[in-house]
Amino acid sequence: MSSSTPLEQPSVAATTASEQGEREKAKPLLSIDKLLCDESQSIEDTETGLLAFGAKQLRTACYCRQLRIVKSGAECNDNKLGYVALLMKLKRAYAKMQQLHVECGPPKAVIGAVPKRKSRHCIPRLLNVMFSDRFAHRLPELNQRPSRAELDTSQTQASSSIWVQIHEEFLSPRPEYAKARL
Repeated sequence: MSSSTPLEQPSVAATTASEQGEREKAKPLLSIDKLLCDESQSIEDTETGLLAFGAKQLRTACYCRQLRIVKSGAECNDNKLGYVALLMKLKRAYAKMQQLHVECGPPKAVIGAVPKRKSRHCIPRLLNVMFSDRFAHRLPELNQRPSRAELDTSQTQASSSIWVQIHEEFLSPRPEYAKARL
């Protein structure tokens, strides 16, 4: 028994080299982005092209596009065919948008060139307006309680005009309110 020859196993290096050669031959010529966005590619050609990619590449493409991957249950699509189905759904949506001549949105270069506009709910801007030289002396007015007579005669509207004026100043294009004061 000691003289018996052990079973020969195939060389790991030889197998790996041949597999790498096959993978290089089967490497897709187009990227996933080009397959999805190319108008000249038909739906069938796109699907065939996507099937040439590995599951990991397809999963990464789905995550980058924030597509919903369901990992368990009846709607599980956490496999290569599921990733291809999600990407094909996206391709069909792109094709439909191109048919309707609908744009996805402005190009990113245009977005970066436009200065950031203050939003309607910009708290630092509101604080700058409220504590500006124009309104700082009127802040104690906010704490006053109206008397019963003022409430009965609806005179409280006149005293709340500070909020109307703060609102007008907040919406004004004055650059001094946009500066952060520390």
